[in-house]
Amino acid sequence: MKQQQLIFRTWGGRRKGAGRKRHTDELPHVARPEVRPGQPQHVTIRVRPDVISLRKSKSFAAIKQAFRLARERLGIRLCHFSVQGSRVAPAVARRGSHGSGRADLPHPALQ
Repeated sequence: MKQQQLIFRTWGGRRKGAGRKRHTDELPHVARPEVRPGQPQHVTIRVRPDVISLRKSKSFAAIKQAFRLARERLGIRLCHFSVQGSRVAPAVARRGSHGSGRADLPHPALQ
């Protein structure tokens, strides 16, 4: 039996010119603009993979309680929220310049 030729790949791996090109001068690193009071901000909160689904009634009750506490202690306003199996995505705003009114009422799902 004749020994076969070993063919090496010529792509992939570490080599000159490989990888993502750097574009440091295209997008400067600047501070984010200040968030105005009352302007909703979208937040995503993920949990570890071994935690049970957040849509289960026990988990959902804990999420509702956390929203209530955040409203009372931190003065946030819950505009909208979505609960998936492994993450919660609320849109929250600080109370402030909008004053009192319908915007400061609790989300209907939390009543």
